[in-house]
Amino acid sequence: MKLYKLYIMFVLVLAMVTQSQMGYGQTESRYDNPDWTIDTFWTMNAPVASGKTVQDAILNHNSDILFTLSIEDSLVISSGKTLSTTEAITVLPGGQLHIWGKVMLMDKSIKLLPGGIIHIYDGGQLAGMADVELKALSGVFIIDEGGSMFWTGDWKNNGGSGTTMTINGTVEIEGDLDNKIDIEGDGSIMVYGTLNNFPNASIFGCELPGDACCMGVVPCALPAEDPLSVELLSFDVKLVTDRVLIAWTTTSELYNDCFIIERSIDTKNWKEIAEVIGINNASGLAEYEIWDTSPAYGLSYYRLMQKDMEGNISSLGIEAITCSMPKPYFNIFPNPAREMVVITLGNFESAKISILDYTGRLVDGTEIQYERFEIDVSAYPAGLYFVELRSGETIQTRKLIVH
Repeated sequence: MKLYKLYIMFVLVLAMVTQSQMGYGQTESRYDNPDWTIDTFWTMNAPVASGKTVQDAILNHNSDILFTLSIEDSLVISSGKTLSTTEAITVLPGGQLHIWGKVMLMDKSIKLLPGGIIHIYDGGQLAGMADVELKALSGVFIIDEGGSMFWTGDWKNNGGSGTTMTINGTVEIEGDLDNKIDIEGDGSIMVYGTLNNFPNASIFGCELPGDACCMGVVPCALPAEDPLSVELLSFDVKLVTDRVLIAWTTTSELYNDCFIIERSIDTKNWKEIAEVIGINNASGLAEYEIWDTSPAYGLSYYRLMQKDMEGNISSLGIEAITCSMPKPYFNIFPNPAREMVVITLGNFESAKISILDYTGRLVDGTEIQYERFEIDVSAYPAGLYFVELRSGETIQTRKLIVH
């Protein structure tokens, strides 16, 4: 009987300890929740099984979640950490989403309910990787300077009365923007598709639908009665092997001085890479093309600018492209060889060359930092050798025959 009482006491004590470790409002540990990925680490209260509701949680590790996330109190995404979700996020009344790191919506939308707050800080980002919607029924949405929002598809910016949206950072929309909310601030909005600014909504003080000032351009009004200097038919960028072809076609040109092609990796800082003389005055099709022989690797942007004879410059369009890093390589010739061997490097900054015999014994070796290097093999006994190149973590081997 005594042993039984001791066992009951032990179970009660263990339950109390377990409950104290779970924290207020948490009914399930992350180890018991099969929907969480194993790299999810939260502090304080994590999403619980019933409703997946966050109460005062801090995400301090990269996480992929597969459930609808509701924020009741506050959720902080730590700097440098990413929360990726395939389901919707809802900021409940009084809830707060603070983004120092990155939140990625892979498919569903984000909803801001009355009294809720979404705040993107310097270095933070909210990214929509599809045609997603920000449903701000009434709340506060803020992007600080240095913060950003990026949408790969369309952005439907729907909201009700009482919604406050302040953008002091940057917003990029690769698709269309349908805006129904007054947007304030001194940031910038870049729309690569169509801008549809609904009645009774303004962007940075501009109420004209589709006007350039609605994307942060000053002055706020474009003189629609003035003819355009250039009528652009098409503007395309295309990756050809390791170069980028930039081509555009105009249907008419009036007082056109030249075209300016610029490149950027962040749409903020632009570098001029070429200037092409225009036709000045012409009607009918005119085709232009240039090559960027040293493109930036990864995602980059090309902007086509036009300058008229009075020196006024206007943007004709922006196109994005992704360039993959070419694989490093090296070649040997002649092969077979008798006296001198030439080794050429491609896409290596520096490398160590080792020559091994067929048994793997080191015969010769050197450090090279040139695209072309010669090795005298006249003293090598005839036979099969292996030329091994090492550069960082890359190791490549070629056969060499000396006769």
